[in-house]
Amino acid sequence: MGSFNIPAPCINVIAAHTTIAMDFDTVQDLHSPATANSKRTGIICVLGSIALVMSYNTATKLTTGVALGLCNHQASRLISLVQSIPEVSQVPMMLPLLLINILSETRAHRVLGRKQAIVRLEVDLGVHWSVQADLRPQDMSLEAATRQLTVYGSEVPWDLHSIEAQLEMVTLVSEVQESINDQNTPYAKHSSAMVAFRARSRRIRQTLSGLMHWAKYNQQRIQVQLQTVGRSPSML
Repeated sequence: MGSFNIPAPCINVIAAHTTIAMDFDTVQDLHSPATANSKRTGIICVLGSIALVMSYNTATKLTTGVALGLCNHQASRLISLVQSIPEVSQVPMMLPLLLINILSETRAHRVLGRKQAIVRLEVDLGVHWSVQADLRPQDMSLEAATRQLTVYGSEVPWDLHSIEAQLEMVTLVSEVQESINDQNTPYAKHSSAMVAFRARSRRIRQTLSGLMHWAKYNQQRIQVQLQTVGRSPSML
């Protein structure tokens, strides 16, 4: 990882497929200590099989990094954003922010997809608000309903976990970028590139916060339906 100016201990963090967001101040690279001419600052973000490590050399102004675990769609989307957003070359932490942006889009697709699936199941069970109370469940056995609800119930916690982790990552990325600004010219804080960075960061936070509400709502609906199915002998 030396060619990327990335601390060696981060390999263990990535290989563990854990969930973490940390800056280099919390990682001690004993094999290649920072010097006045090669002081590094950066981040390590890991969410399951996806990992991103970025390093910024405050002396040379060089940004290096590596992204792992992206599917073809996510990788293509990231490349497209990098090519179309000029601020990437001006704001070192813009690339991590773009990756989090992509991850938030993926999570939105998952959360809203589960919302629609739960609605369809409620309709099949005859318990959705739009279904007349005297209608009986349509071809839905207790076993099938329980199985579907269990699947959804096991996926929603990952939605919540992922959203919370991404919110922490956005906060970390913003903090590291502001720290980089402090080490450079004070005018960097007010540049058009930083204005764009902060605006994108704010939109991602708002999107993730909204998804958190939906994911919690999905979780509550699943719990209610599991209780309903468990008390309904007509579905046996």
